[in-house]
Amino acid sequence: MDLTHKESYRNMKDIRELIFKVFSTISMAVIVFFAVLFVWKGYWFATLLLFIAFIPFPVALYLYQKGHKTVGIFISILDAIWIVLFETFFVFSNVVCFHYQYFDTMAILFLISDLYQPRQRNISIGLAIAIFISFFICENYANTPILDFMQGINLNLLKHISLIITLIAMFIIFYTYSIQLSRKEKVMQFLVDHDALTGTFNRGYLNGAGEKYFANHQMNNKPFSIILLDIDDFKKINDQYGHQLGDRVLITMSETINQNIRRKDIFARYGGEEFVILLSGTNNAEAYNIAERIRADIESLKIPIKDGMISFTISIGVSTLSRHHWSFDQLLVEVDQLLYQSKNNGKNQTTRLRVEPI
Repeated sequence: MDLTHKESYRNMKDIRELIFKVFSTISMAVIVFFAVLFVWKGYWFATLLLFIAFIPFPVALYLYQKGHKTVGIFISILDAIWIVLFETFFVFSNVVCFHYQYFDTMAILFLISDLYQPRQRNISIGLAIAIFISFFICENYANTPILDFMQGINLNLLKHISLIITLIAMFIIFYTYSIQLSRKEKVMQFLVDHDALTGTFNRGYLNGAGEKYFANHQMNNKPFSIILLDIDDFKKINDQYGHQLGDRVLITMSETINQNIRRKDIFARYGGEEFVILLSGTNNAEAYNIAERIRADIESLKIPIKDGMISFTISIGVSTLSRHHWSFDQLLVEVDQLLYQSKNNGKNQTTRLRVEPI
C-alpha cells in the first residue's frame, strides 16, 4: 500500500484551512506591495489606510485557528471587498482593473466555506452578493478616483500588474486546492480499504481481493494459499488489562506479521482479533512455514505493562487452493474450520489441510 496507517492521518488536513491561509498570505503580500508603492510616492495617508486594511487578515487567521471559522471567513472576505473598493474608488479608478480580483475572492469564498453549515452558507451567499454588487459598482461608477493624488503613476502598468496578480493568485489557489484534494481522495480511499486501528486491509477489501485472487489463480493454475489466525484468549486480555492494552496487542501483532510477509501479500483484519493473509504463488508447505514463523515470532513478543510484561499466542489455520474448491468463500470456511482445530487441540499451533493442488 502507498500510505502507512500513520501517514494517512497526517495527510488528513483541512483543505479549507490551507486555502484560507494561502488566500490571506497573498492578500497581505499584495497590501504590502501597494504600501511600498505609496511610501515610495510619499502618499502617507493612503499608506495609513492600507495599514488599517492589513490588520483584519492576521486577526481573521487567528480567529480561524481558534475555531471561529465563520467569523474569520467573514472578516477576511469583507476586508478583501473593502480593499478593492478603496483602491478602485479612492486611489486609482476602474482603469487599473483591480475589481477583477473579485473573481479570485469569489472562488476563495466558496472554497473555504462549509456550505453544510447553515450559518456559513447564509454568510457566504451574502458575501457573494456583496462581491457581485461591488464588482458592478466598480465597473460602472469608479471613473475618477476620490483622492486623485496618484499623479505620475502609469495606470496602464498598474492594470497589467493587477491582472497578473489576479491570474497568479488564481493559479496558486486552484493548484493548492487540486493537490490537497488529490491527497485527501487518496487518504479517503486508504481509510475505506483499511482497518482504522491496525492499518491492515479491512474485511470489505479482503472479500473483493479474495474473489479476484481465487479466480486468477484458478484460471492460471497457480498456487494460492490462505492463512487465518486468531489471538488466543484475547477476551481475557481485554478483561484483565483493559481495551487500550488489547489495542496495543492488535497493533503489535499486525506490525510483526507485516515484517514476515511480502509487500504483494494481502493482510487483512477479518473481524475482532481474527486476521487473514492471502499468499499468491505460495503452495501449502510454504504457507505452513510462513504461518509457523509468524506464530513463533508472536509467541516471543513481550508487551510492557505497568507491573511488568505480558505475552500472548495465536492459533492458525492454513489452506491452499485445490480442485475441490469452487469459491473464495468456501476456502474461507475451510480455513476457519482448521483454525478451530488449532484452538480445540490446545491453541498456539498451526493446522493445515494437505490437499492435492490444482
